Amino acid sequence: MSRWRGNPWAILLTLSLGFFMTLLDLTIVNIAIPSMIDQLDASLDQVLWVVNAHILVLAVLLITAGRLGDLWGKKNLFIAGVALFTLSSPPRCTRTASWTP
Repeated sequence: MSRWRGNPWAILLTLSLGFFMTLLDLTIVNIAIPSMIDQLDASLDQVLWVVNAHILVLAVLLITAGRLGDLWGKKNLFIAGVALFTLSSPPRCTRTASWTP
């Protein structure tokens, strides 16, 4: 592990992984737009409000995480964030609707 410390390629790979996870999350939300319209009987405008709220929450958490990174250490917070996101993604992806339209 110590041979990767300070390696610019390892840093680039780590940051690229985090950026990829963010893009993957936003892509999944955008792909779900037709399903949200059909299953929730919502208009496109209403669904776009949901998508914009999702992006807004992501931006707010990003700013908050930046401050927490200053306080607790960037590396520790980044590792915790990626681990939390990775562990919480499978349950969200396999969850089925519990309501009946």
